[in-house]
Amino acid sequence: MNKVIYIDFDGVLVDTPKFINEELKINGNSEETCKNFPWDYFLENTFVIDK
Repeated sequence: MNKVIYIDFDGVLVDTPKFINEELKINGNSEETCKNFPWDYFLENTFVIDK
């Protein structure tokens, strides 16, 4: 049995908006940037929000 895990990337657990904005500045706001978003890199290098 395969399980699917959904992760909420709206800035609750990690600072998603900051990272995505930086990525869009570097690579441009295009469909290709969104399709090829580096999720593995993102998860390894984004800080957990501590509130």
